[in-house]
Amino acid sequence: MIETSSFDWALIAAQSNASHRRYLLRVNQTHDRCRVLYDKASISQVRHHLANESLGEIELIEASAREFAEVQARLGLGVPAEALQAEALLEHAVAIGASDIHLDFQVNGLDVHYRIDGVLSSVATFSVDVGHRLIEQIKVQSRIDIAKVGVPQDGKLRLQLWGSYVEFRVSTLPAALGESAVIRVLDSAKVEPVLGHLFHGGVVTQFERCLQMTDGLIVVAGPTGAGKSTTLHAMLSELNNGERCLISIEDPIERVVAGVRQTEVTIDSQPLWLRSALRQDPDVIVVGEIRDQTTAELALRASRSGHLVLCTLHVGHYPQIFGRFAEWGISRSILEDVLRAVIVQRLLRRNCESCLGEGCPRCRQTGYFGRVGIAELDGGRDDNGSLRDHAMNLVALGLTRESEVQRVLGHAA
Repeated sequence: MIETSSFDWALIAAQSNASHRRYLLRVNQTHDRCRVLYDKASISQVRHHLANESLGEIELIEASAREFAEVQARLGLGVPAEALQAEALLEHAVAIGASDIHLDFQVNGLDVHYRIDGVLSSVATFSVDVGHRLIEQIKVQSRIDIAKVGVPQDGKLRLQLWGSYVEFRVSTLPAALGESAVIRVLDSAKVEPVLGHLFHGGVVTQFERCLQMTDGLIVVAGPTGAGKSTTLHAMLSELNNGERCLISIEDPIERVVAGVRQTEVTIDSQPLWLRSALRQDPDVIVVGEIRDQTTAELALRASRSGHLVLCTLHVGHYPQIFGRFAEWGISRSILEDVLRAVIVQRLLRRNCESCLGEGCPRCRQTGYFGRVGIAELDGGRDDNGSLRDHAMNLVALGLTRESEVQRVLGHAA
């Protein structure tokens, strides 16, 4: 990652044409030396422009197109003017690291928010006319019927950005002031998750111990946005040593993992695909989220017949696991017979390492950059303790703050 925190970069290239905006300049206080970050695809344009400037000694820093876009976004240069086009808005969101884009009509126009590190941030407000045009463009590209504005609709689109494809899942919802849209960003170019990067301390050892088991059921639980799917992918990476057959049933496939048989399903077709997967001689099956009785029963059957089954459950606390399975007619004693581990987790924003939480361009002046996981295994009966115990250990290590723990877990009773 290209460092930005210690440099007061300024955009100086021509603004009239987006294709010319290819480099950033930082001039030091004496103006006899400058640093130029440039998109390597346009080096000839950069040299031509710099030849006409009196900048003294020049240090050129080459960046890929994606690195350049990410730096520009992190420097808080805002949504570019060409974001009046849907593709430019989506590109900007990916560059800044957003997981979701919220488009919502208010009285003054269309508000645009990005969810970054789990928190919504306002980035722009467009006029009503521009807002309607953006929503329509997104619906067309997502193959959503633009004639229907009074019913919720879902769609998806894919863009090629910086040499790789990024998929977007789109959901529209009629509202009082106009149709809103939420867009989930599925960026396959992101670094493959690793347990040691997602979590910290002894909990990683506990995860690795769980993955040494050869059969049974491992449940990863938490609310929306707790990082459950990311943890499953990190577990898959740990298991993916070429010695076992791994099958993953996903809705949707967020990233392709070499060596894993991944299949994308819908909610209705999940049980059918799980039955078929059991006939593929698997050692490990990743079910994704269990949402109904049929899938729950099939997952338990697989875990009793010599397979290691990994799944997620949309509950917030350990005791709720048993209540949810009871709703599907599965008693606690039957579940405990196959249950190997229950991991309840959350994500906390991580203190920015560049500014130590003080705020800088890299973290967009928030003091946070990235997230770190906290986990409670089997109701906190292991040495790691409860979610709050794990979280406060991270506070003591300077990785996050107590106010962030309170935001995610609430105040201690």
